[in-house]
Amino acid sequence: MSASNGILAITSTYKVVVFDTKKKKILLDYKTKKSHNSTKAGRLDRGVLLYDDLVMFSHGFDSATYAINYNTGKLAWKSKRGWKNGRIELHKYKDRYLYEHPSSSTFYEFDPKNGKIINKYPYSSVDLNNRDSDKHVDVVDTFKNVADRELRMWLEGLYGRTGKGDIYSVYESRFYFHGQNLAPLWELQFSREIEDEYHYGKYVF
Repeated sequence: MSASNGILAITSTYKVVVFDTKKKKILLDYKTKKSHNSTKAGRLDRGVLLYDDLVMFSHGFDSATYAINYNTGKLAWKSKRGWKNGRIELHKYKDRYLYEHPSSSTFYEFDPKNGKIINKYPYSSVDLNNRDSDKHVDVVDTFKNVADRELRMWLEGLYGRTGKGDIYSVYESRFYFHGQNLAPLWELQFSREIEDEYHYGKYVF
């Protein structure tokens, strides 16, 4: 979901809907088409962003980012990211627009006007080998070339680090707290699988 100046954009599995909350009017109701390499429609589960009169989103199957003018319904730009498949997560930090492709271990900052890449922020990660399963969770080790300290902390926070640098991880229905080290200090077991997590200061929701 994304909101800006009374405009609200949300996605379901295969649709993007943009509302004018002041006029109580639907401005755009866009349904994804079948991608070139799949008989299925492109899933829209990778975030949605608003910029001026553009709504931006990524298809899960063709790994491209799209921007549509929600007032006219016309495609403003499409940026192919160079991968045949894989997830592209869209993010916004203050006035910066970014996307991530995990296989390249890099965040890319892009210009929302045309989709062109402005900067890139590669990172290294480590595996937390502390589970009863052979599955592991990557945790960001460091962003080396991010001069903006607040941006670096925000980026690290997307990968299981709090504002103080403490590490946490989630696996199925378990929450692990690691502190500053990789070894877990304590854990919580929930009755259901954890779907997502967010941190704010010293709290994790």
